Parts: sequence; C-alpha cells; structure tokens
Amino acid sequence: PDIDVLSSLWMSQPDSLLAHRGFTHSFLFILLAVPLLSVFARYFLKTINLSFKEWCILIGSGLIIHIFIDAFTTYGTGWFEPFSHTRIAFNSLYIIDPVILLIPFISAIALLVLKVDHPKRKSWAGIALSLCCIYLMSAMAIKYIVNGIVKENISTQHILSDRYMTSPAPLTNLLWFIIIESGQGYYVGYYSLFDKHNFINLEYVMKNDSLSNNISDRK
Repeated sequence: PDIDVLSSLWMSQPDSLLAHRGFTHSFLFILLAVPLLSVFARYFLKTINLSFKEWCILIGSGLIIHIFIDAFTTYGTGWFEPFSHTRIAFNSLYIIDPVILLIPFISAIALLVLKVDHPKRKSWAGIALSLCCIYLMSAMAIKYIVNGIVKENISTQHILSDRYMTSPAPLTNLLWFIIIESGQGYYVGYYSLFDKHNFINLEYVMKNDSLSNNISDRK
C-alpha cells in the first residue's frame, strides 16, 4: 500500500500528503490487488508451492493488517476511497510505534533463522500476533482513560469546547498530546500517565485563520 509515496515525485507537497494513505489503503484496492498479486506470485515464485487460494490468503491478510494498523495512527487512512474521502484515524498509536514494530521484527528474525519444519515456528508467529493485539487493545484502553481526563479538564477549567483530539506523543503511549478547539483558538497541552494529578496545563493558541483571507485567491 505504501507504494503511494512515489506520488511525491510528481505532486506538490500538499497533494502528495493527501495522496498518501489514500486509494492504495482502501478495501477496493485490496480487492483488486490481491488476485493480481497472487497470479504474479504463482507465475514468478514457482519454487514456493502455494495454491492461488493460499497466495490470496497470504497476500490479502498482509494488506488488511497493513491498512488496519495504519488506521490506529493519527494520519488517517482512506479505507473507503474513492467512494468516500473520509479518513479513518483512531489516534491511539504514533505513526512510528517502536513496540508494534519491534515485536513482529523479532519474530520475523526467528522465523528466518529457524528451519522450515521447526516446531517452534508457529509459536513464534502466534506469540508475536498475540502480543501485538494485546498492545493495540491496551493503547485503545489508555486513550479511553486519557479522553476521560480531558473531558474532566474541559469541565473543571470551564472551557467552551467545540471538539478535541488526543494522540500519543512521538514514539510512546505514555505521553499524550491534547488539542481542544474553542472559539478562535486552541488549548494545547500534554498529559503523562505518570502525572500525579489529572490537571492538564493548557496553553491557548490563536487560530489567526483570518490571515489567509489576503491569499484566498491563490491555490
């Protein structure tokens, strides 16, 4: 799916940012790509004795997991392109999460080292998948807790909020970035799971969106 990064070679930066995680991260793309890639694999990888159905399962599961994990990050993923431009983002993982990368990486190394008929291969794969699922569920649980604390602060600090967003800070699920939209600006702050209290120190930043009025005629 990340082949869409090649679009940056001929698109402007704003357009390429929108193109990334677009159609190639959609369910329609997977439906189209899986049979084509499976035919390609059957023809060019004849030494691997897999049926067309088995190739579809192998490739399809990989693509599904890819776009599923991407939706947990803050960037947003175009599951329903081109029918809907809505981006799915659960905002519970940072774009590069060391844990969710390290667990499968260690398992993959083990599977490369162990012989094909080694009895521990399935255990390595199963444990890695299980740990990743547990980590994803814990990330969602932490986000639920953080959201509750943010709502509490909106109430106790008497903030007139239109909407808010919480997302993990870089490379961690222990520190969370918070942005609350309110009127002509945003309240911005951080909350750590190690904080001894639930009070969030928020800084107000003006939108200043009126400054763009002078250039509204420029694309």
